[in-house]
Amino acid sequence: MHYIVQPGDSILELAQRYHSHVDAILKSNYLSSTEHIYPGMLLNIPTTVESPLEGKE
Repeated sequence: MHYIVQPGDSILELAQRYHSHVDAILKSNYLSSTEHIYPGMLLNIPTTVESPLEGKE
């Protein structure tokens, strides 16, 4: 999914909000640090879709 960074956003907070991982967000946006985001920046946030049967046996 795509997300436009808002004032006060952090990659950690976005990862938690969208059930992603900080490292995945950094890699998919070619960022080397969580401090390199700014308001108005367009980020790709990788998300995973869990299977309803995942973890059930």
